[in-house]
Amino acid sequence: MDSTPWIEKFLAVLATWSQSLLSPKEFVAPAFHPEHSQIVEGLEFVIAMMLGALILYLPLALTEKGDFAEKAKLATNATLGVISSAACAMSLHFAFWMLGGEASFAGTYLAYAYGMGPYLPLIAFATLLMVSGLAPPFRRPALNPFTAQTAMKSGIEDPHTSRGVVLIGSLAMLGLLGWSIIVFFRSLSLVHSITGWALGGAVLVSLVLMAPVGFVFKRMATLVVDPAPTET
Repeated sequence: MDSTPWIEKFLAVLATWSQSLLSPKEFVAPAFHPEHSQIVEGLEFVIAMMLGALILYLPLALTEKGDFAEKAKLATNATLGVISSAACAMSLHFAFWMLGGEASFAGTYLAYAYGMGPYLPLIAFATLLMVSGLAPPFRRPALNPFTAQTAMKSGIEDPHTSRGVVLIGSLAMLGLLGWSIIVFFRSLSLVHSITGWALGGAVLVSLVLMAPVGFVFKRMATLVVDPAPTET
């Protein structure tokens, strides 16, 4: 079986990834109404970024104690976390449309694909670094959104936790997440041709709309991954 097409596809994804990190505006345009081929390429790119993030989570899932079902739950929870960010991003289209946005829904989607999508593997890596620094009993609950705060607080106090690793991972994750949000809103501003007060209003409405979407995915996560005890 010839592996050349797969290698070429992998190299193409890497090229798109590096270019979107440097300049996501290369993939979008003002009042953006992308063609079908552009939509397909954007979808393939986001899927590749999600898969990359999931692959980074797998080592933690596979090395944790527990049966296969527990490991599968951990991996599924990580996947839900990545997908939820995409769902929140897509919900922003309505907010920008209300404030006079000129892009189509597909245009909003591509703003997410190339604005925030490239950071998904990087955020996953930083999260993995942060969680790996915790003592083993706290790692799985640290990935559950409903037990993460308690697990992190208790884990930091555990003598087997590497606080330096946790700190570096936390700062990296927060920095990447914050910067990806800035880049994403800049991309939305471009594709919808919105600036000034209209942009500020769209951002505020977006934050309101994202709250229920985030809540739904948190509920889904608790159905997949039951809260684990955080005592040593």
